[in-house]
Amino acid sequence: MRVETIRMSGGEGHLELCNSEGETALLVDGLPAALVWTNAGDQGPCTVLRAHDTAHLEEDGIDAGPPVRTILPEVSLMEQVEPLLALYADGLYEVAYEDHVEMFDEDDPQEPQAPEPFLNWVGLKSMEADGGLLLGTRPRDLLDPAMVDSLHRRLQLGIRPPVVITRALHSPVAFILDGHHLMEAYQRLGQPVPVLTITSLQPRQLSPEEGCELIRLAYAQIADITAAHYRASRLAHQRRHAVGQAH
Repeated sequence: MRVETIRMSGGEGHLELCNSEGETALLVDGLPAALVWTNAGDQGPCTVLRAHDTAHLEEDGIDAGPPVRTILPEVSLMEQVEPLLALYADGLYEVAYEDHVEMFDEDDPQEPQAPEPFLNWVGLKSMEADGGLLLGTRPRDLLDPAMVDSLHRRLQLGIRPPVVITRALHSPVAFILDGHHLMEAYQRLGQPVPVLTITSLQPRQLSPEEGCELIRLAYAQIADITAAHYRASRLAHQRRHAVGQAH
């Protein structure tokens, strides 16, 4: 594993990790993408509320690429991840790269998991985090199958871009920031995943009042992503119907 500590200054502040005692929040442009808080200590079940996906970031260039195509051993991590790290709020970060991380069950690695029902994805629910918890920030239902196919072909050629995850120091929860399509492609191949982890070493501490306000904002955003999911589902249905009629 390669690890570097980097102080970010002059960042754009689009991404920020916040926490308080037993709570973690991933903010995108100041709005909550995901909120997680523990119910019974750091190793107990987590309550999860995902407010909206990070599609606009990925479509604006984070995932389309991806930003870090491969990690070069002869170049510092700072040099290779600087454009991505510039999206964060100023502060101290640890960047770690691990080349082979086993993320999938060995049983039927060629068979992708079924998409998670949307209400399960977005809703308030409890999840076990005893061994750490990795959360997606995009519903699998909204992933582009054509992009997964394209990445799958690239992986077959030996190109191994990393999945980027982010977390706050001492939090049992990490978030997939970039690479939701990549995860699907790696799973299709049943291969270990290269993982780049960006850890905020100085996450902003949330007051109880700030936590309450983030929950209020999260529920307001759920309406937006519900509409987006409905729109995407309708378009997918129309495409399937058109293909069926053509045949």
